[in-house]
Amino acid sequence: MNTHAPISRTATHARVLSRSVVLLVAVALAAAACVRTNPPTDVGNPVAASSPSTTQPQPAPTTPVSASLAYTQDLKPIFDSDCVVCHGGSRPTAGYSMSTYAGVMRDVVAGNPNSRLVIWTQPGGTMYGFWTGNAAQKAAMVRQWVVSNNAAQSR
Repeated sequence: MNTHAPISRTATHARVLSRSVVLLVAVALAAAACVRTNPPTDVGNPVAASSPSTTQPQPAPTTPVSASLAYTQDLKPIFDSDCVVCHGGSRPTAGYSMSTYAGVMRDVVAGNPNSRLVIWTQPGGTMYGFWTGNAAQKAAMVRQWVVSNNAAQSR
């Protein structure tokens, strides 16, 4: 003889739902722990600033806008310091390696302002907040290098 009261369908569904929610939260937390990020250090970026009082004016660009830019001399040092930490090595983030000119050029169409690298590194782009120092200057240099200098490898 069964002495236990039958479990209603509603109670069963509630238990399954609560277990599913717990599992989803656990997966989300585990995924968040796996993501490597560099905190934005550009306090001139209003998105990265913790409060309006921490916003500081950025110094004037040291590279004139009309200067000829090349990957080896101008962009590689920036990419090495700001990008290769995640987008380099044997398992680069998103499968996009920025440690070589050929790797960078996977997301660049010379002369095209709509190249993915240009879009991602400009203000509002997904990678803009990861620039260190003068983010606006670095973003402008990437755009100029791709659009005006046709993504030249060297001078």
